[in-house]
Amino acid sequence: MKNAIALLFLYLLPLWAYTQCSLQEIPLTAQVQTADYVIEGLVTAQTSFWDVNETQIYTANTVEVYKSFKGETPSHITLITLGGQVGEVIAKVNPSLQLQVQDYGLFVCKITSINALPSMGTTLLVQPVASSQSFFKYEEDESQNTA
Repeated sequence: MKNAIALLFLYLLPLWAYTQCSLQEIPLTAQVQTADYVIEGLVTAQTSFWDVNETQIYTANTVEVYKSFKGETPSHITLITLGGQVGEVIAKVNPSLQLQVQDYGLFVCKITSINALPSMGTTLLVQPVASSQSFFKYEEDESQNTA
């Protein structure tokens, strides 16, 4: 029995190692060149939904735009990311950009190329240029907080 478990572990180890290393680093300069928009903003809301074929769950992240460094944007954009939760169904996609409401930072995005999205009104729909590498979270400076 121990031999069978050891063989199974050795068989699955290369697969596990490959999935852990499948994200290729993309330099910020290359991301900015590819991007339609580079903005500073705050995630103010999230809604997860199925695509029109009900094969993939996405999350629509409403981002309040504070400053635009590349491209003209409205005051709010919708950043589409892979994964989310619809009812009791959860889709975790790795590596993928995982945002939370109140995340604040720099977003490097492009106009979405996802074709199976439901109608989302007239909002500007974008997606990260390089998945999880396209968000640079600003950390709050604790030294600025005084009681």
